Amino acid sequence: MLDSPTLLSRLAVAKMAGLLIGLTGFLLLPLILPSAPDQARWAMLLWYPTVGAMIAMLDTLDKGEALPWRTPWWLRAMLIGGWMNFLAIMMGGPFMDEFVDALLGVDHPLSTSLLFVPEGAAAGLVIGYLVMRFAGDGRAISDD
Repeated sequence: MLDSPTLLSRLAVAKMAGLLIGLTGFLLLPLILPSAPDQARWAMLLWYPTVGAMIAMLDTLDKGEALPWRTPWWLRAMLIGGWMNFLAIMMGGPFMDEFVDALLGVDHPLSTSLLFVPEGAAAGLVIGYLVMRFAGDGRAISDD
């Protein structure tokens, strides 16, 4: 961890972690759904660095600025990741359903695009952990 966290260090760690998650999706998408358009691959690659940036920036807010109560970093990261993936589901529409059907099978009881919400929460948790571990607590930044 750095001696004094900065917004730039938090953003760098978060975006790199998001890029690694997005790169994984970028590389695996053609294997899971060969008919996926290139636009979907690039969207997946660029989506998670954006989620990481949201986590890094919103962690610098203190009580009352984003939520009326103080929340732990892991809860904020999971909420941001889950919410951002929920928005991706709303924008992705039928493609997201097609992707989950290709991944799990059409008749699978959990075959719904809403599975991307807990996946986003898990990705947010990983990104949030890496940011806290390697770039420090963001609340000190907002005090400066």
